[in-house]
Amino acid sequence: MWAWEDPARLVLSPGAADLIHAQRERTEPRLRPDSGDLSHISDWAAKFDGAVARIAGLLHLATHVDDGFRHPIEADTMAAAIELGEYYTAHALATFDAMGQDPNIAAGRTLHAWLTRTGKTHVTKRDAHRALQRHFKKAADLEPAFDYLEQLGWLRREPEPPGTRGNPSPRYAIHPDLHKPGA
Repeated sequence: MWAWEDPARLVLSPGAADLIHAQRERTEPRLRPDSGDLSHISDWAAKFDGAVARIAGLLHLATHVDDGFRHPIEADTMAAAIELGEYYTAHALATFDAMGQDPNIAAGRTLHAWLTRTGKTHVTKRDAHRALQRHFKKAADLEPAFDYLEQLGWLRREPEPPGTRGNPSPRYAIHPDLHKPGA
């Protein structure tokens, strides 16, 4: 193929086409700004499905070295490419997270670490702010951290007791597993 001047086109079998179509449908909601787990790395993740298709092409050509351009890419090759893509996505999420790409995750980690050290079963935002003022200048800066840990199930907001007056600080129950090693 190296001597060819015209491009060779790879085509998908119907099964492979169905798989990449289903993959695109799974990726799209993951990019949503309000709820997608890939929203904070959308520039990277928007290229995910195209990368999966290219990986499928490379796997196909590696399997059919002499005549890969004459055969369609099969569903099992596309499935392998999707699996590799998910592997790389997990690593991208970890890498961007470690780089601090998402400040909400960094804030959540700070709060999580403090809660783990305290051993508390309940916490108020006021208590957390007092303890973490060097990380969170204003109490409102803690909102993303509480929201993030609540989404993960580590915290559950408790209702205000009846007859509460004034402006009480929201109170959260802490999941008991938070204090277990490795949580």
